[in-house]
Amino acid sequence: MPTHNYQAQAADFQMLEAHDADAAALDDADPFAHIEDFELVKMAVLETARGRWFLAEHARRERADERMELMSSIRRLERVAQENLEALRFNAIAEDVGRKLDSVLRSLPVDGAPSPEERRRIEQRLIEPRPFIAK
Repeated sequence: MPTHNYQAQAADFQMLEAHDADAAALDDADPFAHIEDFELVKMAVLETARGRWFLAEHARRERADERMELMSSIRRLERVAQENLEALRFNAIAEDVGRKLDSVLRSLPVDGAPSPEERRRIEQRLIEPRPFIAK
């Protein structure tokens, strides 16, 4: 039965924690402080065909991710614009109906009962077909 070397595993974890601490320190430091290290790694990666492929693929995926984020943002803007446009159209129709109703109410006699002639005129105005103009 194989034995497990817990001391070696603990040493590996300590090494990983130390590496994470070093990486965190670099992140907190000047972002341009390790550009030389980055350039050295990049040059080493570019020396092989597999490394060049990896960097090209990484760049392609980054562009695709950025493109997807941009498309998602555009769709959200379109949706908000469409909702605002629909609200504006509704408000314009509501204002038009309100103006027509005010006009009808103002045409009524003071006692509130329209004369037969006025009633026919109001009914005719309400049932008269009007073209719908979409803007």
